[in-house]
Amino acid sequence: MTDDQQQLVPHADTGQYRIRIADLRDIPALLEIEQAVFTSQWTYAEFHRVLDTPGVIALVVQDRAVSIPPHKYASPQGRNLIVAMGIGARVSNFTGGLWNLGVRPAYQRCGLGRWVLGSLESRLLGSAPKLHVDAVVVETNVHAHKFFRACGYRALRVVHQQFDDHDADCYYFRRTLYRQPPAPL
Repeated sequence: MTDDQQQLVPHADTGQYRIRIADLRDIPALLEIEQAVFTSQWTYAEFHRVLDTPGVIALVVQDRAVSIPPHKYASPQGRNLIVAMGIGARVSNFTGGLWNLGVRPAYQRCGLGRWVLGSLESRLLGSAPKLHVDAVVVETNVHAHKFFRACGYRALRVVHQQFDDHDADCYYFRRTLYRQPPAPL
């Protein structure tokens, strides 16, 4: 990790980053991340539909050290650059799904992806004692495979032609989360 990257690691004492719930006004920034990170991107309409769906958890990370022009985004949460995003939902009492996770290339390998993933997992688990969290990753996205494995996910199987917009096979990853029992008094 370079010195520049070490400065980007989110620490509560620096206050450089903040994570918050995404809203519809964040879609232009989410599209920028999609275009920078993925070969197959969600559209504005897909982001709008997902963010407007009850039960969906969408998080963004803002870099408080980078301001953007006031006209660029109309986010009421401030005018700081959105550098990472994560979207997921609880699909049953025992299963949650990660639908989208991305970090701007200049901010990758700094802990922000793990931070968003951990925050999503925590929110998906809620008060359940146990939850399986699933993610589908395109076969050619080797960096994402390494990331999910490093975060405790296991590749369970290959799914053939999961997505309509490309022919690549995908890996189906899963991690099982457990609620920690309260500490004894």
